[in-house]
Amino acid sequence: MSRQLHAQFHFIFCIPSGSALKKYLSEKGMDYFTLPFLEISKRFSVLFYFPMLLYNAVRLSFIVSSRNVDVIHVNDLYNMTGIVVKILKPRIKLIYHVRLMHDSYVRSLYYVWVKLILRFADHVVCNSFAVRNGLHTDSQKVQVIYNLPPAEPRQTTNVAQDEATIRLLYLANFTPGKGHDLAVEAFAAALGSMPGSVKMIMSGGDLGKKNNVIYKQSIMEKARYLQVDSHISFTDFEPDVEKAMRNATIFLNFSESESFSMTCLEALTFGVPLIATDCGGPAELFENGKSGILVKNKDIEDMKQAILRLCQDKHLRETFAKNGREFVKSKFVLPEIIRKYITLYEN
Repeated sequence: MSRQLHAQFHFIFCIPSGSALKKYLSEKGMDYFTLPFLEISKRFSVLFYFPMLLYNAVRLSFIVSSRNVDVIHVNDLYNMTGIVVKILKPRIKLIYHVRLMHDSYVRSLYYVWVKLILRFADHVVCNSFAVRNGLHTDSQKVQVIYNLPPAEPRQTTNVAQDEATIRLLYLANFTPGKGHDLAVEAFAAALGSMPGSVKMIMSGGDLGKKNNVIYKQSIMEKARYLQVDSHISFTDFEPDVEKAMRNATIFLNFSESESFSMTCLEALTFGVPLIATDCGGPAELFENGKSGILVKNKDIEDMKQAILRLCQDKHLRETFAKNGREFVKSKFVLPEIIRKYITLYEN
């Protein structure tokens, strides 16, 4: 988004001290600072949360003054630094961008943060109506602006659609709640009734977190227990999303909570038939039964039946691929989304 708007606005990024984005921002010649952001957790480091919050807010206030910053745009509701800066510098304009659902992993503090944001922010952007509705407010501060659509496809044909082997792609970091366990169970239940050769590729990183490593290991153990491990490939983070999509017959997303789901939007954009759970944002990305299948959240049987239906019907897959591309092209129009950001910042 900042690249699209660089002619009208100057962006200064403020990222965590250890962020891998530093290399990317440097290569792109983008202006940035780093701060030692600390998230609330059950670890001992939580004792330092409030001192670090105040320290980061003072540092950010100095950056705001020294660089003549007009607007602070905070990426997600759990970062309270923007609110503290607003208290210290009331004249600064503050935008909060909410990308998490009310039933996500931060549910215990969600409405505490929402209350603070609605009190201090000048504007709140939600990346879907599912998120907007979950705030439970009629405040005029709140607006929905969808995530920017992916870049135009580099090619127009999908390799996998004409091959004998059906490949189910599950593209998501190995984080609890992302639905990998549900996908393995549904796949195992459906495998015996599937026609011909069927494979599933689970691709994603663990973000360097111990809990995610343990979670991925549990998914692999479940695949072995259900005797489908020979049909599932577990791979690391995939940097080339379009390439992965081009080699997929069907895309799955069985997440328990999604505010939007860029991977679902990418699958639709690249013409990959989609099966997704009714868990928030995905329901807004396509038309159920016309350009994809929306299954019940955490419902293994519903997932199984949807997998079988698409695996057994090539014509339906082709119809979904065509309709999905057309739907996202008409709904997620880049210039319109960009115009909303321009209006937001200018106002």
